[in-house]
Amino acid sequence: HKKGRSRQLRPIHHRRMKSTKKDECSYSISNAIRTLAMEEIRKSTAPGFNHSKFFSIKHYLPVSTEGKGMDRELLEAESLHQKTRLLNAGESGKILFRFSWQANGEPAVDGDILTLLLNEEEKLLRRYDIAFYNQKKDRSQAVEFLGDDILNEYGREAVRVDVGKIPEYCHEIAFHMALYRAGELAQNLGMVNHAAAEIVREEDGAVLGRYALPIADPNAQAAVLMRICRAEDGSWMLLPSDGRSFEDWHATEIFAAYGLKRWKE
Repeated sequence: HKKGRSRQLRPIHHRRMKSTKKDECSYSISNAIRTLAMEEIRKSTAPGFNHSKFFSIKHYLPVSTEGKGMDRELLEAESLHQKTRLLNAGESGKILFRFSWQANGEPAVDGDILTLLLNEEEKLLRRYDIAFYNQKKDRSQAVEFLGDDILNEYGREAVRVDVGKIPEYCHEIAFHMALYRAGELAQNLGMVNHAAAEIVREEDGAVLGRYALPIADPNAQAAVLMRICRAEDGSWMLLPSDGRSFEDWHATEIFAAYGLKRWKE
C-alpha cells in the first residue's frame, strides 16, 4: 500500500518540478523584457526640469545693447515719494507700466523688470506669482511682461496689469529691477544713473503719471522700484519703493526675501 502511494506521488512531484522550471523561465523572460522597456523609457525621457536655470538663464542672445535714451519727460519727472491714488474703487481696465533707465559706462548693464504679486502679509505664495522674461504672465494672467529690452529697445521694458483679473489674494504688486549676471560681471545698481516709469491707461492712451524711481542701495544687484497696493475701499494706490534691495540678482533669492523658500514645489 505504501509503495503504491509512492508510485502515485512520483508523477505529481515530477509535474510540479517541471512547472516550477517553466515559471522561472517565464519570470526571467518577463524580467528581461521589463528591463529593456525601462531602458527605452529612460532613453526617450527628457531630463528633469531645472527650476534654478528657469529663473536665472535667458535662452536667447541680445539683439542690441543700444537704445534711444530716455524721453525728456521721464528725465524731468519728479520722484515718487508718497502714496498716490491710481484707480478708484470699482475701476478696472489695463494699465501699462513703461520702465526706462540709462546706465553709466561699458559694458552696458542688462536690467530686467520682475513683477511679483504679494498677499496681504507681503508674502509671495507660489513661484507662479511672478511675471518676468522666462514667464511672461503670472498664474492669474493679470500681469504680463511685454518683452526683454535686449530683444527690443535697450533700456526700456513694460508690464501690463489687467486690474479686473487681479486675484483676491493679491493685495500688492511690486515691480523690481534686477541686473542680469550682475555678480559674474561685477555690476550693481549704482551703474544705473536714472530710472523712471510712465503709467498709461491702455484703453485711451491717457498718461496717469510719470515718476523718477530712485534706487535706495546703489551696491545692490536688485531692488524694488515701485508698487501698487489695494486699499481698504477697493481702490488701487501707487506707492514708492519700500527700500527693499537685494545683494543677489537671482529671482529665487528675491523669492526667499518674500517668504517663499520651498519654491520648487
